[in-house]
Amino acid sequence: MGELTTSHSHPDYPHGMDVEWLGIDGAGRIAIFTTAGDGPIPTAVLDAWSRHRALCDRLLAMPKLCGCELLVRMPWPDDYLAAALRGCYAFDWQSRTFGGGSGRYELQARPTRPLTVDDPRLGDSRLGDSRLGELGAALREGLRGETGVGYRLSGLDFTSRVLGALA
Repeated sequence: MGELTTSHSHPDYPHGMDVEWLGIDGAGRIAIFTTAGDGPIPTAVLDAWSRHRALCDRLLAMPKLCGCELLVRMPWPDDYLAAALRGCYAFDWQSRTFGGGSGRYELQARPTRPLTVDDPRLGDSRLGDSRLGELGAALREGLRGETGVGYRLSGLDFTSRVLGALA
């Protein structure tokens, strides 16, 4: 599946910062993972952190593509809703260190029409943003290729509520 790192094992890990990283599952579905300041991030993502962050920012800046289902109750679920409304599964690290969580990435929100790396909506000019086609190409190249921009989690299914394999 690939190597995940922790805050103590990679020089570019964003210590104490709640950041997002992208991954795709075996079906090509896209997820955004939020680290809660200490969740593991794939080494391949950290090795190309600035390019990866730019791709993640572009994805979150897309127009809304679908509805979503919020799976948790919290005061400010905006980040999870933003991801899911753009077709991405939204996971958050449940830290054992900061709050006694499960020590796993858990699903917070899911899209009603999941986006995949080959999704025709990424190239649909009717959505009013020509940058969607560019983003689709970048996602396909970055998340599938050897560029280190994204991370393929081929053994996982993002429709699961808890991703124990990322613990």
